[in-house]
Amino acid sequence: MQPETQVAEAIGGSAEVYEKSTFGSAELAQHLAEIAKAGDEIELCGLCTDICVVSNALLIKAFCPECEVIVDANAAQE
Repeated sequence: MQPETQVAEAIGGSAEVYEKSTFGSAELAQHLAEIAKAGDEIELCGLCTDICVVSNALLIKAFCPECEVIVDANAAQE
């Protein structure tokens, strides 16, 4: 089963997939900036917390400064 299928099942909907050539995804951050509202929480989890997840958290915070960005250490692999 593909990871995006597992995520979609877990959240009861669909999961978008962003292909990236670097640690962070500006495309993901831009998409979130288009749909997020001030005061929204954006929670991240994933593999390689200290590189990819944190890189995306920083990009998302730059694109969505009015949102709270949370990295869930219990849902990430080091």
